[in-house]
Amino acid sequence: MKLKAIKIFLFLFLLTAFCNNLLANIIPVLSDTIEEKTTFFDDEIKQYAEDSLKLSIDGKKAFLYGNAKIEYQKTIITASYIEIDWNKNTIYACTTADSLGNKIGYPVFKEGNESFKAHEMTYNFKTKKCSVKKISSKEGEGYILGKTVKKVDDDIFFLNKGDYTTCDAEKPHFSIRSNRIKIIPGKKIITGPAYLTFFGIPTPLIFPFGYFPNNDKKSSGLIIPSYGESQNQGFFLKDGGYYFTLSDKLDLTLKSDVYTKGSWNFKSSLRYKNRYKYNGNLNLSFGKMINSELGFPDYSEKKDFNIKWKHKQDQKANPSLSFSANVEAGTSTYYRNNSYNANDYLKNTMSSSINLSKRWEGAIINNLNFNLRHSQNTSTNQVNLTIPDIGLSSKRIYPFKGIGNKSKTQWYDKITIKYNMSTKNTISTSDSLLFTSDSYSKFKNGMKHTIPVSTSLKVLKHFRLTPSFNLSERWYLSQINKSWDSNINNIRIDTINKFTRAHDYNFSAALNTKIYGLVQFKKSKLAGIRHVISPNLSFRYTPDFSEEKYGYYKTVQKDTEGNTDTYSIMKDGVYGTPGSRKSGNISFGIGNILEMKFRNKKDSVETFKKIKLLESLSLNSSYNIFADSLNMSNIRLNARTKLFNIFD
Repeated sequence: MKLKAIKIFLFLFLLTAFCNNLLANIIPVLSDTIEEKTTFFDDEIKQYAEDSLKLSIDGKKAFLYGNAKIEYQKTIITASYIEIDWNKNTIYACTTADSLGNKIGYPVFKEGNESFKAHEMTYNFKTKKCSVKKISSKEGEGYILGKTVKKVDDDIFFLNKGDYTTCDAEKPHFSIRSNRIKIIPGKKIITGPAYLTFFGIPTPLIFPFGYFPNNDKKSSGLIIPSYGESQNQGFFLKDGGYYFTLSDKLDLTLKSDVYTKGSWNFKSSLRYKNRYKYNGNLNLSFGKMINSELGFPDYSEKKDFNIKWKHKQDQKANPSLSFSANVEAGTSTYYRNNSYNANDYLKNTMSSSINLSKRWEGAIINNLNFNLRHSQNTSTNQVNLTIPDIGLSSKRIYPFKGIGNKSKTQWYDKITIKYNMSTKNTISTSDSLLFTSDSYSKFKNGMKHTIPVSTSLKVLKHFRLTPSFNLSERWYLSQINKSWDSNINNIRIDTINKFTRAHDYNFSAALNTKIYGLVQFKKSKLAGIRHVISPNLSFRYTPDFSEEKYGYYKTVQKDTEGNTDTYSIMKDGVYGTPGSRKSGNISFGIGNILEMKFRNKKDSVETFKKIKLLESLSLNSSYNIFADSLNMSNIRLNARTKLFNIFD
């Protein structure tokens, strides 16, 4: 009997173990997590809880504790405590208190890209309506704070007694407050009658309504000003205005500063961008700064302006045409009166440049450069303008190439000619005198043409001869005339408006070669030593253009004793004047390079290793055959080495 009972007990034990194992494979064990599918909802509701999850006796309510989370379709709710009521189809979420009594686990509602934080909320997952208390939500570039919020459908929220602000502090320093606020996520925020607050204190600045864009795309809207106090100008509202979206490629920002003592400043910023072509911005500012009060000895008024323009062209837009601009100009006191940035306040220089360049492939005249330049010192009030500076150049031309015997290259085939032209108009004056009637006569302008002719010839097999001839021509619209005024016993200088031209030229020739010395060692680790000697000899001749036959220089009496002096009629020309001294310089020198080569047996790839003992060792001087004295210049010795990577 006992044996039979034992057999029955073992059978039941094994059967129980088998069933438990089978159930374990079919039904997973969930710890503090339930995924429940319902037949009467549009989708399943996923429930998670870190601490515990409880169900009511009738199974109609669920209670989630500790970092609870609900997921239903696109809606996610997290909180320290969540309660689900299946009868009412609602989800209730709120905070709990920690051991110190502090609130933790604020409810967070997220639907798509929209989310907000609250103290307490109730959500109906059938109607998708929501009731929230004490909301805090980031909307676009701003924040929404409200006491009570109701979500009436998928896309609309209504706030009762809410604030809109761009301040990210927990208690905003400023805000737009209204009793009624409507939020359409991803589109806009609209308020009823609203007013501006500072630290929660209402101000008399009232708006009939408020409209704030709330989407990722650019849209027009108000810019909330910042506030503060200036010792000299009083209280102020700064950088308030409006933002205009003119197109996908263009926008405009208008801002202003207003001070209680009468000062003001207006600023505009235009930005533009055409992808893969160009981008830039234009900033204009002007205003009036009033210091102290009328009647006081330190009272002053100053009108200021400032302009900034930056433009950049994409390199791929047009390889043969490029345009760029970096412009900054304004009154000398603008930054001191209108900037709170330390670097701007101490800034005493402004500069500008506008550059245009154009290339023509295949044309003889193939390069054009157009520049406008400006520099300004706000300490000395000195302004320098170059408007414009134009450069034009040609490609290198071989005028005699192909003439005569075409089967063999002739010496004249290598003769090259090039043409360069530049012209500019400049002035240096005080900013207060700029653009006055007298300033136009102070502009200095001129044009210069340069034609270099050169070639390269191989002579005596081992020498290279490089002769060249350079011709320059200067054009001016005026010249100076000096005369002795016996009434004042001094030289009188007059500017004569007359077309004036002057040419100059010089000739040069250079002869050079290279001499190689090599010593090789077959059985030594040292494979060889190489010495390269580069002797050079050149001659340059420049005439004396102060001779009377050229007419570029004149003489004038300089004192009562009748002594005379020579002067150039183009002394102040922007391209100078032809030289007044004849020179015939013979220059000579010798250069040296010393290298060693070692066998590198450790490296299977590289057989030899080179070391330069002397990168360069040169000796140079010159001799002027037309100088009255000191014909020979100083002898210059230069050496450079990187021996063992120690010296450089």
